Amino acid sequence: MSAVKRSGTQRKREGVGHGRRTDLRDEVTGRLVPDDPPTLLAEITMIEGVEAQRLLAEQARVLWEVTEWQVRNRFSSGQGNAA
Repeated sequence: MSAVKRSGTQRKREGVGHGRRTDLRDEVTGRLVPDDPPTLLAEITMIEGVEAQRLLAEQARVLWEVTEWQVRNRFSSGQGNAA
């Protein structure tokens, strides 16, 4: 295991990665610290008609529920209006 110094924090390299650093852990917290930012893969499926209307209604309901939850819990984390 070798140590890698990044951003003033000492991190340990673990694992085998075919020449790539794959598993960096912060020595203080032990949490994994990735070398590269995460990537996102999205698949979009187009729908029409009745199925689209049902999906639209469900998405609107879910967003409403999330918004209500945020309003109820906005001060529980101590962040005030951050949500």
